[in-house]
Amino acid sequence: HHNFALILQVQSVNGDKMSNNKNKALVIVILLLSVFFSTDLQSETSIVINQNPLFQPENNTYLSKHYPIPKEDKLDESFGDQNTFWVFPNPWAVDQDAYQINATLLAEGEWCYVYLDNASIDRWGYNESLALCSEIRDNFDAITYPKGVELAGHPNGTLGDIDGDPKVTLLIIDDEAFIGGYYAFDDNPFGTSNPQQNNREMICVYTEENPNSICYSSILAHEFNHLIWFNTDTNGDMTTLYEGYADYSIYYSGYLSLENSWSSKNSLNRTWFTDYFSAHPEQSLLSFDYETDEISRANYGKAQMFIFYLSEKYGEELINDLIKIAIDGPVGIEIALANAGYNINFNNLYLDWITACTIDEEDIENGIYGFDNTDFTISKITTIDTLPFTEEDVKHLKYGFDVKKLINPPNEFTLEIANPYPLSIGISSAIYDDNGWSIAQTLNSEENGETIISHFTGENIEFAYIITSLMRQETPTTYASGYTEKSSSKQLTYSFMEGHKRASYNFLSFSILLIFLSTMMVIVRKRKQN
Repeated sequence: HHNFALILQVQSVNGDKMSNNKNKALVIVILLLSVFFSTDLQSETSIVINQNPLFQPENNTYLSKHYPIPKEDKLDESFGDQNTFWVFPNPWAVDQDAYQINATLLAEGEWCYVYLDNASIDRWGYNESLALCSEIRDNFDAITYPKGVELAGHPNGTLGDIDGDPKVTLLIIDDEAFIGGYYAFDDNPFGTSNPQQNNREMICVYTEENPNSICYSSILAHEFNHLIWFNTDTNGDMTTLYEGYADYSIYYSGYLSLENSWSSKNSLNRTWFTDYFSAHPEQSLLSFDYETDEISRANYGKAQMFIFYLSEKYGEELINDLIKIAIDGPVGIEIALANAGYNINFNNLYLDWITACTIDEEDIENGIYGFDNTDFTISKITTIDTLPFTEEDVKHLKYGFDVKKLINPPNEFTLEIANPYPLSIGISSAIYDDNGWSIAQTLNSEENGETIISHFTGENIEFAYIITSLMRQETPTTYASGYTEKSSSKQLTYSFMEGHKRASYNFLSFSILLIFLSTMMVIVRKRKQN
């Protein structure tokens, strides 16, 4: 049972290679597109991160106060040593056999061993290989390890030190099919009885033709966060939470503020995955879909923006608390919020978040509808400039959302939307008029009727965002943790019209109403006769 942490698939291996994969495994992998590591990347990421004074070792006082610098190497490994490791030919695949590679220890730091597989040394040359491993070591010791521990806790977690050595093994692997890396819980002997184990705290990073230590350091920050999480909470959690937290660690370590190619081109402090989420807000917060590369990226972006929002509005300690809470998913989030002193349920939190993702206005309502340390808004928006307007069969994934923007609508207008019973419709309206912003949120559930009716009012409305989401009336207790599971969905039809229209009744409801009125008339007549 292999537990991996995923960022993105880069390139699939061929069918023959896939057919040879036999080991039954659950894989959660981190991979990045090879196009991401192009020649343009090199020109944009020439900055040396640890020249930043914020990241100098002498400024990292957290470690010296809480954890002593290691004084001996329990693994008894030193520069130039050769070692054999189990790795996976395709970290993305579910069924696969591990294979063994030979690697050389080319750099040793206070908190890491950096191994490079011998095929890469032959391909790049010894001097370039040594320089790369030295840069990775320096960044890990000065930035990635201390910031990762400060954010999420010690890597020993609840399992203790796996190999008796406080240093983490960083293995760089030569593979033409993949760019990226992964953390494998199976390298931990407490995890399973699988014989294909390296029996140490270890992160694997796949190489590229022109390696770049800065981007590798970003990957290592993500994966080191996974190592801490899974060594503390061996059952994991909702994928959105631990993948979002791992991406947040890249921001927390400072890599996203350096304008390198890992960052979004649209805003600092965001990964480029968030640009894909901007184009795919329909992706469910409760599941993690790997159906296509684009959807995979959108799910990583979604996860990052959710954790970013939680940390800004409710504190980084809340995210760290999630690692320790035995109950996972939305219910665990509510427990963490309560532990931090906040009285808000998951559904209200979710409606606040999708509103922030739509308007990003941090100057209203104490900043609850915006982001303080980055800029982000959804780009997939249906614009409506004429009423009436109807859109049929809009697919809603549970806890994904859809955005409509009405331009200069009438001061009174109505939305009729198909009734998704037994699920509910969450609606957040953000109206901008002569009085500024007005935010209203409802969670609608009706057993009877074909549509749910919502009325909206303003004074000289300039524009109005109507955000809809398929939700449950109560806090959801289930979520999709594997990449074959899908959230339930509904095909919903929207109708916008001028004025405040009354709800229409179906034939049965209308008949019941007529019977009721007729009965009342008979009773009144009898009373008059008496």
